[in-house]
Amino acid sequence: QLEILALQRLPPAEQAVLPPASRVKKPTNMLSVVDASQWVGCAGELLELYVKGNFVAVLDHLLTQTLLCISTKVSEYIFSSWEHVVTLANSSLHKSFSDCADTEDRHYLGVCWLLIASSFLHLFKQMNWTGPIVDLSSIVSWMPSNDVIKLWNNDGLTNLYLDGQTAYKLTSSPLLLNLSELILTFLSDTQTDLLAAHWMLFRLLCTKQHLFPDPSPSLWDKIKLIRTNYFEKILEFVDGYLELRCEFKLEFALCSLLYYDYQSCKSLLETVENELCLELKVSGELGKRTKFQIDDKAQLLLMILKTKDLPQLFYHFPIESYAEKIENIALEDDTLLGYIQFSGDKLEQDHDLSPIQQALILARVHEMSRATPQNPQSKEEILAYLQPLLSKPTLWSIQATVLYQRSILESNKTRTIERSMTQLETLNTLLCAKVDPTQLHYRVSLIYSLPLPPRWKVRGRLASLLQSLGCTQSASDIYRELEMWEDLVQCYKSQGKLGQAEEIVRKQLSEKETPDLWCTLGDITRDTTFFEKAWILSSQRSFRAQKSLGLHYLNIKEYEKSVPYLETSLELNALQPSLCFSLGWAAL
Repeated sequence: QLEILALQRLPPAEQAVLPPASRVKKPTNMLSVVDASQWVGCAGELLELYVKGNFVAVLDHLLTQTLLCISTKVSEYIFSSWEHVVTLANSSLHKSFSDCADTEDRHYLGVCWLLIASSFLHLFKQMNWTGPIVDLSSIVSWMPSNDVIKLWNNDGLTNLYLDGQTAYKLTSSPLLLNLSELILTFLSDTQTDLLAAHWMLFRLLCTKQHLFPDPSPSLWDKIKLIRTNYFEKILEFVDGYLELRCEFKLEFALCSLLYYDYQSCKSLLETVENELCLELKVSGELGKRTKFQIDDKAQLLLMILKTKDLPQLFYHFPIESYAEKIENIALEDDTLLGYIQFSGDKLEQDHDLSPIQQALILARVHEMSRATPQNPQSKEEILAYLQPLLSKPTLWSIQATVLYQRSILESNKTRTIERSMTQLETLNTLLCAKVDPTQLHYRVSLIYSLPLPPRWKVRGRLASLLQSLGCTQSASDIYRELEMWEDLVQCYKSQGKLGQAEEIVRKQLSEKETPDLWCTLGDITRDTTFFEKAWILSSQRSFRAQKSLGLHYLNIKEYEKSVPYLETSLELNALQPSLCFSLGWAAL
């Protein structure tokens, strides 16, 4: 991958200083590598594994075990607690740099730690976004048994508590995210010239946001700090790498959407479109939509104009290089065509787009779906953007994102809802399959620049679709398996089964009390004492508890009581646009 090579402190002409592992004389005793001043070779060895997408091999490497001061022979005391593991890793991280005095050696030591942290992050992304789901103890030799890892994950989830919010309970291997954040935070604070560390930390923060139900002000503040201090520096450094520049901007654009910064997103997407020499516009052309249509009618078509011929763009793992394909479910309808048949030569447009150009189109789709009002015309426009990508996707991650976006669009149409459901089932099967992760490393290509949600949200969307079709039992089974208690409660409430919904929430509260569960119980019973319990349990940090209290009084038309609660909620988390409207309504 170019992500590390292009973002090193050294300019491209000097990257030959980093030799391939085959030409490096390895230290005879890896445990004495800190004193051997051979960090250039060690970085080259890890880099060779990393660029091949073999993140497991990076983590299983003897050098990684040495730097982390952890191995299969580590004491049971260290493995007994996740806190002990984090403490050991943190002390090892500081000690490795304090023992390395030479400036150049410290840089390559930083590259080694960066590769380890990036591998932790990519593997976490793979397990929670693209699949497959694997047991760490079976692929990384120094990992303990599954029972110990389960305890680690529980402790790791406890640490994932921000702004009164709890991370998704069934997140796979949060320990990978925690270790990556520990290393990247240290590198960004101490190795400021290692720009890739700041980029990777930005990716980690965006990934972390997806684990929470609402935008986190704390994460947004950290992201804005990176944008202020390093955005221009990274763009200047990768000036000679067009794909990297565009990938970086796409990631920031998608991140801006998470926090309702629509203007920044739009500006970044326009810049990327200009840099890739593309002009995207939707035009009206004649075509047919049904099998029995005789006369052509006006249809929407995305016109992709290339304003300039670019050098051949390259991105690793093209879709033709692997056997795994995602089945594009055909539309089986007696009237509607699977795609619009345009008259003349409009169907024969040149759609030979590179992966980064296709990622731009998907970012446009995501921006339109979040930042513009949704109506039949806007949905037809979004479908026009997706059509060229459906016919010729370039990466597995792009194909998965396109099919997911199409499924969302088709989920509210009578003639296409069946295909939408089948396509979501196919995607869910692929994302949750348990297979060898080293054979599917290509799935994470360009994943940070694409609006593909975590796998549990894909399955949750399937449950929502089943619920809309009246298959409430199947939907409730999925919600229960995913432990999406709030969605399960809404499913039961739609059937008028409030007693059953209350019983489920109380059962979960008997196992472990959380502010969100108390708020959910308050929503069911309309008892404000439960919201107060959530507020106390969160140490007065749960903006949702204050929001629920404010909306409760707003619904019963006690406007003066609702205003203070709504204001407190917005003070704790200003990233709630809909609540601003409610506050304005109550204040009137």
